[in-house]
Amino acid sequence: PQLDIQSLLKRSVLYLCSLTEEGLRLEEKRVLPITAS
Repeated sequence: PQLDIQSLLKRSVLYLCSLTEEGLRLEEKRVLPITAS
């Protein structure tokens, strides 16, 4: 059971990391033009 929980945690962490990376990229695309002008 512990192994299953650990694998699920690893998957969720990787999933969250990918989501945050995409979010940061979108934030950069939205913020950079404003700061550049």
